[in-house]
Amino acid sequence: MRCKKIIIGFGSSEFSELEIDFTLRYLAQPKMLVVGTVITDLLVTTSHAGCSESGCSEEGHSCVHKNTQRDRTRLYHYLQEQCKDLGAKSIIHQESGCTLEQLMHQTRYADLLVLSQETYLTSVAGPHPVPVSKVLEDCSCPVFVLPAQPADLEQVVMTFDGSARAMAGIKQFTYLLDGLAQKLPITILSTYSHNSELPASEEKLFIEYLKQHFSNVALHRLTEGSEHTLLSAVGLNERALVVVNNPSPKNLPMLRKLLDGSAMLHPPLRLYTSGAADIEEEIVNV
Repeated sequence: MRCKKIIIGFGSSEFSELEIDFTLRYLAQPKMLVVGTVITDLLVTTSHAGCSESGCSEEGHSCVHKNTQRDRTRLYHYLQEQCKDLGAKSIIHQESGCTLEQLMHQTRYADLLVLSQETYLTSVAGPHPVPVSKVLEDCSCPVFVLPAQPADLEQVVMTFDGSARAMAGIKQFTYLLDGLAQKLPITILSTYSHNSELPASEEKLFIEYLKQHFSNVALHRLTEGSEHTLLSAVGLNERALVVVNNPSPKNLPMLRKLLDGSAMLHPPLRLYTSGAADIEEEIVNV
């Protein structure tokens, strides 16, 4: 795998080892760098209650801050120890955390950003809260979104709408996560519109590319009337990694529900690829 620098963004209401454990299980390699950071400006509720002791300052808020900081320190220590055991490196740039805007700037200098689904589905605090998912549309690297209980991966499903941006997303997955590409069967979920459907000659070139990069690959055509086959024919479930290329899934209600977890108990893992211009630049520099 070519993911040499991965950022893990912690932003849920409770700091857990979920993001660390998944990253080091599926993406770890010797000498890679894992950057851990807490996103501080999200609309999340703390699991710590204020202290009721009369001597506690700030009406108990100081105890909440103290316990939260203790959780962060524990999480940072866990990251360091796990990376050390695997021969990887870890670093915490700011122990106090950073805003989502600051994190977005850091992604310009990273191969991958890993977040929990809880973090992905929350919003940035402020007078007019903005969904984190909306902000991440301009992320400078791919974004891995982990459900609360990620299962063992059995397949990779990639969306493709015939656009250059979607093709660039497939290339980015191939270059950055080639280990997963070789270990797991690949299903290409074509979501063509009337304006983007490939002519037969071009689709032949597309299949030619796929066969060179994936040893076990299949194509599945998806339309509004055939979305029910996602669960049966494709087997899209919590054991799938869905690579979302371009915004085409926005026009497919069933796929959108699966991705946000509203249509099933355990949503699949997701990888959102970044913009075409950024991808082409990264591929040139590989």
